[in-house]
Amino acid sequence: MLLMSATTRHATTMARRNSASAEVEDLSASLPNIWGKHRKAVAVPRPGHQPQGRPADDLDSIRYCGLVRAEHASSLGDPESTGLLEERKQRVQQAAKPAQSEDAMGEAEREIATLMRSQLTAVRVDPTEVLRTLSRLIDYFLVEIQTKDDAHAGASAEYEQRLEDAASEIARLKGELADLEAARQEVERRVLEEQGEKQTLKETIKEMEGVMKDQAEAMANAEGISAEDLARLKVQLSKARASAEASRKQAEEMQEKMLAAERAKRQEEATFREKRGQIERELKEFKDNFGPEKVNELRSQLEEAMTELDQVKDQLRKNKMAGRQQHKLVVEWKIKVHDIELKLTEQNTTIHDQEEELEKRGTHIADLKATVAQLQQDIKKTQSLLNQTNSQLTDYVEKYTRQTAYVKQQEGMWKAMQAKQRLLLSQTEDGGPPPSITSHKTSHSGGDTSGAGA
Repeated sequence: MLLMSATTRHATTMARRNSASAEVEDLSASLPNIWGKHRKAVAVPRPGHQPQGRPADDLDSIRYCGLVRAEHASSLGDPESTGLLEERKQRVQQAAKPAQSEDAMGEAEREIATLMRSQLTAVRVDPTEVLRTLSRLIDYFLVEIQTKDDAHAGASAEYEQRLEDAASEIARLKGELADLEAARQEVERRVLEEQGEKQTLKETIKEMEGVMKDQAEAMANAEGISAEDLARLKVQLSKARASAEASRKQAEEMQEKMLAAERAKRQEEATFREKRGQIERELKEFKDNFGPEKVNELRSQLEEAMTELDQVKDQLRKNKMAGRQQHKLVVEWKIKVHDIELKLTEQNTTIHDQEEELEKRGTHIADLKATVAQLQQDIKKTQSLLNQTNSQLTDYVEKYTRQTAYVKQQEGMWKAMQAKQRLLLSQTEDGGPPPSITSHKTSHSGGDTSGAGA
């Protein structure tokens, strides 16, 4: 809106200057057509036309010396005009200092700014060059502002999209964390259950060991095994708990002992049969040789031998049953130990897989956190770029405002000069050639009474 209003004033000023002087070319066509094809025509006043609402007496207050050099103003003897000119020069030089935003300009833009500054700092300003430079600068500003707006819109859209992506990613991460927490609780529950099962199996194994120890002690007492052999058997039983091979060897040893007991039983039975046959032969021989007393004695010996044989048979039967029971318990214990080992292996495999999965999830979460941190850094960079762009745009607007104020001042001085010229022309209408500006200044400096009277 500011650029449109300033351009409208420039076009109106140039049309009025062209109506007053035919030597000044029309620069309105060089200005940027920011209105499109429906551009309004500019009304050009006629020479000598007096705008309504402005008295003719106000023209006397306009001083031409505001547009000439300082030495000419001092030669006129007008200290007010000299002070105004010096003040204007100081303001122009202050406004012509390089702005901070010019550091980001390219070579072409710096050339435009240098040309603008050189034109504005001149004592006698060429309005044609000023307006041409302003036109080029306005075009540059329009393109720059549009580019910055497009970049800002694109950056804002990208920023919004990144925010949406980050929000969705955070929601997904929260869901995954909830799933991981549930999986961790499930793993802890399974570990507790397996620990309970393991404790139960340990208690069962201890009970089995107690039973096996009792049976081993019974066998040792039955077979007459010494305390050292019993200690060795206990050591073997303890080793069988740690190794399945030791248990197998112990079972084989127990089986060999049962076979030895069977062989001993068979040998004793054979000995008993031989002894019985011998007794029967001796009894027959005794019957043949001795009387009833001898027969009763031999009969009592035979009965004692039979009773002893029955006891041996019963003990052998008990030992055999105990050996079978012990072998059965050893086999069951080996099966349970194998099942425990399988369960422990499966549990270790499951825990290892879960640890790998948790490690992968942790790595993925760390990558996502790094991505979110990178997005936040990009957002901060985008915000910094937007702030820098706004600062540059503010500098451009301030600079353009200063240039517009200066152009307005030059237009006022130019109008004052034209009014002064028309006033001089009207004063010389009585006769004689119209005095020039130089002669008018000379007459003032030399104290010409005719010029002062006019």
